[in-house]
Amino acid sequence: MNYEFPIIERIEDVLPAIAGRDEFIVAEREGYTVINYNVGFADTFNIDPDDVMENHGRMIPKGLMRRECRGLIFGTDGSLMSRPFHKFFNLGEREETQLHNIDFSRPHVIMEKMDGSMIRPIWVRGDQREGDYLAALRLATKMGVTDTAVAAEAIVTRAQMEWMMIMFRQGVTPLFEFISPENRIVIEYDRAELVLLAMRVNRTGEYLDIREMDGNEFFPVVPHYGSVDGNIEEYIARQRGRSGREGDIIAFGNERYKFKNDWYVRVHKIKDRIVTDRHILALLLNGELDDVKAHLGQRDRDRVDAYERRFHEAFRAKLAEMEGKAEALLGMAGGDRKKLATVVLPASGLPQSEWGFMFNAANGKNMNEMLMAFVQNKLGGTTNYNEMAKFLGLAEDAGEVAVE
Repeated sequence: MNYEFPIIERIEDVLPAIAGRDEFIVAEREGYTVINYNVGFADTFNIDPDDVMENHGRMIPKGLMRRECRGLIFGTDGSLMSRPFHKFFNLGEREETQLHNIDFSRPHVIMEKMDGSMIRPIWVRGDQREGDYLAALRLATKMGVTDTAVAAEAIVTRAQMEWMMIMFRQGVTPLFEFISPENRIVIEYDRAELVLLAMRVNRTGEYLDIREMDGNEFFPVVPHYGSVDGNIEEYIARQRGRSGREGDIIAFGNERYKFKNDWYVRVHKIKDRIVTDRHILALLLNGELDDVKAHLGQRDRDRVDAYERRFHEAFRAKLAEMEGKAEALLGMAGGDRKKLATVVLPASGLPQSEWGFMFNAANGKNMNEMLMAFVQNKLGGTTNYNEMAKFLGLAEDAGEVAVE
């Protein structure tokens, strides 16, 4: 959808658009304020001509301003310091992005949709150190200075920071994708880089043509692939069939659309299934893990394999321990199950959570089957999983370990 962006100078320009909208947050940080959205409801980004607000001498739909609220950052004085990408949509996702509503004969450019984290510079006065004017310049994700942003800072040179400072002072937000082997989502990158994606004028939201920017000598620029050649439906079909790439951004100046290829969507869904150790264990016990492994990159596969080994080792060790305890306690009871339950177990010092295992073993139940049933019953949530992991001795820290 082609429209004129809202003008944003101060936080007061934005607040009327999100008043009463619980999906947005205004987060106060040390030295800056972030406006972002947690979730998009059906009407969050709608352009309703009857729901308007004043914007520097003109009336605009509030939805236009809400589309800007995906990581806006304001200084302590309320002035805008960083304007990231506006909210734009997938081809075919909304009525306005249906192919028949987009004129592809207009000049446009295709850019690669990269698979990392959006990063941009902000100014945090509280971080300034005497004698170093760059010390207050920090990198930030949509929610500000986060662990991912700190990881990105670790690879930035002083010359790159100086260039970002020049852009900052000119009221322009350079937008980067932080890609790294350690910051991987689906696609495997072999080195850590900040790739220049776009540059926005803070006040007007205008996108500058990064192919013409002097900053290209400091940062690699997102790959550009010219324009759609021929039928747009055929082009999209070809691109969606590709592998090894997330997808495309199609930009008509300020107007932007995106689409992901089928390979990326499929692999991303698979990765969602291994997001924590609990998820991996569920796949393992359901006999699905080998099928999932076939679609994983080497780093993820190594992590899954390592967890699988840890689980098997912990389970076997716990099984041997529990079988030994059951045999010893039943021996102390002289094979008398009533004595085991009323005398031996209460005097054993064994946690009551293990009494059922001991008594059922005395009744002839298989310890392996009982222990496996216990594990399977603990996969329904983080708290239960952590309890089970601690019981098995699966990890020193019984918490779930995320797989990136």
